[in-house]
Amino acid sequence: MVVHRVVCNDVKEKPYCVVEGLPLSNGRKLQYRINGFYAFLLTAAAIGTLLYFQFELHYLYDHFVQFAVSAAAFSMALSIYLYIRSLKAPEEDLAPGGNSGYLVYDFFTGHELNPRIGSFDLKYFCELRPGLIGWEAVLTTMDITHDGFGFMLAFGDLVWVPFVYSLQAFYLVGHPIAISWPVAAAITILNCIGYYIFRSANSQKNNFRRNPADPKLSYLKVIPTATGKGLLVTGWWGFVRHPNYLGDIIMALAWSLPCGFNHILPYFYVIYFICLLVHREARDEHHCKKKYGLAWERYCQRVPYRIFPYIY
Repeated sequence: MVVHRVVCNDVKEKPYCVVEGLPLSNGRKLQYRINGFYAFLLTAAAIGTLLYFQFELHYLYDHFVQFAVSAAAFSMALSIYLYIRSLKAPEEDLAPGGNSGYLVYDFFTGHELNPRIGSFDLKYFCELRPGLIGWEAVLTTMDITHDGFGFMLAFGDLVWVPFVYSLQAFYLVGHPIAISWPVAAAITILNCIGYYIFRSANSQKNNFRRNPADPKLSYLKVIPTATGKGLLVTGWWGFVRHPNYLGDIIMALAWSLPCGFNHILPYFYVIYFICLLVHREARDEHHCKKKYGLAWERYCQRVPYRIFPYIY
């Protein structure tokens, strides 16, 4: 099991923690600054200040398309820069999936795994700051550990997430809908259920990775693998194979429901998200089967449902 070493600086000096990522192919571990909470507070304070001075924030709504086009152009320029710089990167710094030798494919998927300018990690910043500021356990996701930083992630981080994931709010500005308190409470509860599944599943996995011998986790059962790691078969990971994806989809649905059912646009997010996570789940399955072999097949027999219990 991989143990993440965390070094928290004194907030009076530096408001962040430094966390080591998973080992790279050469055994090296990169360090990441975990400061999302403080970045969120800074963002909230900036918006509050703008509102206090009556800054016209509807400018963002009025120029939504222009901002989206500008972000798309910037993501293309960034992707070109990333590919050019990756041509000089050493072999051990290249992404496992973006080192095919085909220019278009490698440009799209990302040739270099963790491009950095000094200690500034370009992929880590773009993954978290433009749209997913509170993303937890990001250092163990395929985006960080396996996928290179190319056009796919650059466009996704800078265009798709900020402008597509906010379509519900965009729709409600032009089509306000009144919902009753019971309906609002039901939607809130649904969102809380999704968040609880997502948060507790990821916490359960990460706590087990950090210290599988923790007495608090003694109730969890595992299937041993040839790699020395164990596959959880109880808890959330014994319920479905990807409970974090299930929680994500439930939250996506809850964020769309306040828009009513008069238009498909607010539900594009949840429809797309289901397609995305089903595709990602298929990639996860292929990767895990290759990595764990027979142990993964035993796990799949023990936990037959991938995301939706009794359905898929």
